[in-house]
Amino acid sequence: MKKIIDVLGKTKFQVLSRFNTETKTPCVIIEPITEEIEDKIDAIIKYGGAVRLKSRHIVTKNNIYVYGDINIKSKADINYLDKFKKIILNPYTMCTFIPTSFDYKTGTYIEIDGLAKGSPFQSNYLAWFKWNYCHIGKPKKIVIYHYPNRK
Repeated sequence: MKKIIDVLGKTKFQVLSRFNTETKTPCVIIEPITEEIEDKIDAIIKYGGAVRLKSRHIVTKNNIYVYGDINIKSKADINYLDKFKKIILNPYTMCTFIPTSFDYKTGTYIEIDGLAKGSPFQSNYLAWFKWNYCHIGKPKKIVIYHYPNRK
């Protein structure tokens, strides 16, 4: 049986990459932010301190890779994200599955008999970004930050 699965806006935040827990390096998270949170991030970048995000994670300026407006259709934004491609998609992260039937425009994919076809190891950081960006609802503003792994 064929079923269309909608992932658009299904989560409040998404883990983009996980790094080696032995060395206590963090996981990398993407989450939507409001204008108010963006202003608070601007302040901590300039003056220091920390901000609590909607995910309840507390981040400092040292935790933040990217924040602010994002437009996937903008070549400048894509070029900027390219600088962080190994952060967005760590080549050693296990199971970076994206269904081959995934449609970015609609935020959907197709399952047949409860299964989606695809490869468990994604190598295209932009496709991986778009997949996770859909999960958080394609917001106008985002933050990408690292957060310590929990044991």
